[in-house]
Amino acid sequence: MAGSSSPISTEGSSPSKEETFSSNKIIVYVPLHVSGFWKPALTGDPLRSGSVGAGIALDLYTRAVGRLGDCSIFLNGVRVMEEHSSLICAREGVNVVLKTESPVGLGKGFAVSGALSLSQSIASSLLSKGVIGEASSWSAHIAEVVNGTGLGDVIAQFYGGFVIRIKPGPPGIGSVISIKSFKPSLIVAELPGSESTKAMLSRVDSKTYSTAEESLRRVHENPSLEVFFEEANRFTRRIFDYSAADEIVRGARGVIGFYVKKKAFIAWVEDEWAMDLLEALSSRGLKAFKTTISSRGAWYVHTAEPS
Repeated sequence: MAGSSSPISTEGSSPSKEETFSSNKIIVYVPLHVSGFWKPALTGDPLRSGSVGAGIALDLYTRAVGRLGDCSIFLNGVRVMEEHSSLICAREGVNVVLKTESPVGLGKGFAVSGALSLSQSIASSLLSKGVIGEASSWSAHIAEVVNGTGLGDVIAQFYGGFVIRIKPGPPGIGSVISIKSFKPSLIVAELPGSESTKAMLSRVDSKTYSTAEESLRRVHENPSLEVFFEEANRFTRRIFDYSAADEIVRGARGVIGFYVKKKAFIAWVEDEWAMDLLEALSSRGLKAFKTTISSRGAWYVHTAEPS
C-alpha cells in the first residue's frame, strides 16, 4: 500500500505537533488499554471530566479504516456505538464511516469503546480539516464521558505506554505520565462474560475509590511495574470476581503479578514461562495473547488508494 505513517504523539507530557495532508482514506491504529485502578472525576463539563488512576496500553491494536460516508462505527462487521458516532460526527462537522477490526470485543475491559471513539475522532479530524493534534481526540473523550463508557481510556490510548493519569480530561487538558521504556512479557486473556462500564461503576462505592487515591499516590511516588501490579490487584479485587484468575495463576509458573479488569486478565510473567501460561489459557478455550506495553500511542496511515 502506498502511503505514509505518522505517530500522533510520542510523549504524554508534551503537546503533539500538528500535521496536515489530504487523503480520502485514513487507517487508524489504537492500543487496547486496561486500567488497574481509577477514581472518577465528574464535573458539568465533559472536557474537564474523566478519571485519575493508572493502566497499561498494550501492544495490541484496533485497526480502523475511516472514509467520508454514513456516520457510523462498525466493529468486526457489526454496527455499534451509534450514540458515540453521532456525537463525534456532529462535533467534527463531517460524516465518517469507520470499519474496525479488534482482537477482543466490547465490554471486556480492554477499552475497545475508547479505541473506536478515538479512531473515529482522529479520522474525522483528518478527513474534514486535514490536521491532527491533541484536540483531535476531544470528541472521542466527550463521547465516552457522556455515554458512560470510559473516563480515562482515551488519553491513555492517545499517548500509549504505562500511563499514570494525574489530571482528568483528554490530551491537552488532562495530564499523564507515559512510560514506554518498560517491556515486560505480558499474557492477556479474555475471560467469559462481559459487563458495561455503567454497570461496573454502579457497584463501586466511595470507600473503594479511597483506595484508588492511595494507589495513585504510591505509583506516582514510585512508578514501577511492581508497585502498579500490586496496587491494581489490590484495587480490582474489591470489584471483580477473581476465582477464575486465581485458579489460573495457582497452576502457573513465573507469574510476577496479575490483575483483572471486568473480563480482562493481565499477567506479568517471566519470559521463559510466558508461552506455558499462554498455552494453558488457550487450552481452556480462552482467547489469549502474548504481548507487552505499547511503545507508541494512537497512530495513523493515510492513503489515496482504494481498498
